[in-house]
Amino acid sequence: MRAEVLSNMSKRSAEDVEVAIRESIERRIRKERSEGNLDIEEVMADQGKSAASGLLKKVLNS
Repeated sequence: MRAEVLSNMSKRSAEDVEVAIRESIERRIRKERSEGNLDIEEVMADQGKSAASGLLKKVLNS
């Protein structure tokens, strides 16, 4: 899915999107860890799976 979406964007735009998303996730993980939430990576993985599933449903329904 990732490859399909990114292949329809310019290379620079795709890289910008990837960097922005990665930085956002890393910031969130650092923030949660600093607040004592040591299970944040597991939570983020579950949320990511849920978000990917929702996006895939929207793509398939369109």
